[in-house]
Amino acid sequence: MQEELNNLKTLSLFHFIMSGFTALVSCFPLIHITIGIILLIAGAHGAFDEQSEAPPAMVGVIFIIVGGIVVLVGWTLALLIFLAGKNLRKTTRYHYCLAIACLLCIMVPYGTVLGVFSIIVLTREPVKELFAKKN
Repeated sequence: MQEELNNLKTLSLFHFIMSGFTALVSCFPLIHITIGIILLIAGAHGAFDEQSEAPPAMVGVIFIIVGGIVVLVGWTLALLIFLAGKNLRKTTRYHYCLAIACLLCIMVPYGTVLGVFSIIVLTREPVKELFAKKN
């Protein structure tokens, strides 16, 4: 049992690391949001010279909306992974942890490795018993 608890704590640590990495990568579309805001402000103040046409305001709005959606989805995913790490450490919410492990498999390459190892550990009988004791 102690070995399984150590495995879960290690998986939990890697979930926390993956959560931070996901949150960091999800910040990159903030550049698109900034570009969209600059396009809107520059177009509204006539910052473009007479020879070059200002892009339509809709271009700036699209940059802001798409960038915002990507950032929000990424941060939400990072939060879900973090919560799975907490639950692994406390051995609670077995099905949630298993679902997040499956979701991690689509995050190539590191998420896939973490997801596969999480699934392998979570499907062992002693680990299932640990989670069942908490419920």
